[in-house]
Amino acid sequence: MTIGTQPGSGNIDNTLTQLAIELRNVMQDWLNLSAYVTSIGTAGLEVIGYSPAQAAAVEAVTGNMATLAQIYQGTPVGLPLPFNFSADTEPLWAGG
Repeated sequence: MTIGTQPGSGNIDNTLTQLAIELRNVMQDWLNLSAYVTSIGTAGLEVIGYSPAQAAAVEAVTGNMATLAQIYQGTPVGLPLPFNFSADTEPLWAGG
């Protein structure tokens, strides 16, 4: 008698679907956050509690991740490659 869920095409299909939907949603979330950050600008970020340096970092990270989301969506962007998006967001991982 086997124990646990046996792997099969259904498991892989479900995982593929789940990851594709999560990626789509995360990319849209980055675009939405970037649009918001851009709309309030540095001054708005400072009003809600960021220092000038932190505000600049927030604008840079959200802008860079929005670029990745645009690439994901097929929007042509003028990005000098290679660009390490993982390294760009590493400061946000909080040890995770």
